[in-house]
Amino acid sequence: MIVVFDDVVVAAACCVLVGVAFVALPALSDRTLPLGVAVPAEHVGDRVVQEAVQRYRRRVVVLALLGVVVAAALAPLRDVAAVALPGYLVTAGALLAFTRSRRSITAAKAAGRWYEGVPTRLVAPVTAAGVPRAGVPTGAYALGLALTAVTAAVGAALYPGLPARVPTHFGGGGLPDAFAPRSIATVFAPVAAAALLTVAFFGLAHALRRGPVRLRAGLPAHLASARSLAGDRAAQRVLAAATLLAALLIDVLALDAWTSPARLRLAGPAVVVFLLAVAGVIAASAVGYARELRDLEGDAGRAGAAARPQAPDDDRAWRGGLVYVDRDDPVLWVPKRNGIGWTLNLGHPAGVALAGVLLALVVASLVLVTVGG
Repeated sequence: MIVVFDDVVVAAACCVLVGVAFVALPALSDRTLPLGVAVPAEHVGDRVVQEAVQRYRRRVVVLALLGVVVAAALAPLRDVAAVALPGYLVTAGALLAFTRSRRSITAAKAAGRWYEGVPTRLVAPVTAAGVPRAGVPTGAYALGLALTAVTAAVGAALYPGLPARVPTHFGGGGLPDAFAPRSIATVFAPVAAAALLTVAFFGLAHALRRGPVRLRAGLPAHLASARSLAGDRAAQRVLAAATLLAALLIDVLALDAWTSPARLRLAGPAVVVFLLAVAGVIAASAVGYARELRDLEGDAGRAGAAARPQAPDDDRAWRGGLVYVDRDDPVLWVPKRNGIGWTLNLGHPAGVALAGVLLALVVASLVLVTVGG
């Protein structure tokens, strides 16, 4: 019964994490891009826009709750695939809710010809010079490596007492289902993975600071620069916190496997805490980012937004408000229309190639999670 309960809690926590991420999405997006639809500033407060966002969020909450119910129903199977499936279903449902909820905005925008007569600024500068970039939270990555080093030291002390054949994979309920002879590679592979993950994402964090910046069109230069910096800071905080939490989770699971090779005791609670902590990081970042944007613009800035040139209506390049495809745009990375960070231009040949590699990695990870061992 304890094993089943652990599986339910882990699967339910996955649903909560996905739900929080999708509910937070509008708060992490430009207010003139509700659900990925470009609208003039004077229509941001329209009832149709507000109702669409609220409807989207209600649908995501319902989907997350249904995911918890599905998790409870599948728990007796005590299988890794059954634990992961509810989160996948909530993700797919949330994406569908996003595309359906935005239709009322696009319909009202077309019927009302919202952009007719609205002055627009047609270009957004792309530059790496003169635009402030957020620093990398080095302390979080250093802490992750330090914790992994401590874990490795504990593992070294426990190594002589480990069985001759150690578990290399755990299935549903935390029970081992694959074994290998004890060796440095089999025992310390998890902590090596945690260290590599931390180093890799630390490098990614620095790489993000060096890429070109495409400032938001339709904004004065100082405001566009300040908004870019705010997005940079939020993205760096989320990346650093998620990396630290992921490394800590791997370390805990390694310690659990070393001290309890017959059945993991801490895996369920550790995964739940990890998922809820990531959800908390996302929620806090959404609130902080939205507050920072409000402070940047201020009442006077919002009041005069409609009078200044605005971002053009480029919905044609955004498929479903989520995927950017523009063969005439030479830029590979563009700012996300929803959330913080950047996304690939799938109209660029390199963008298609990178997307294929990323998709292959995702599929491979899903296969390893569901049928690995």
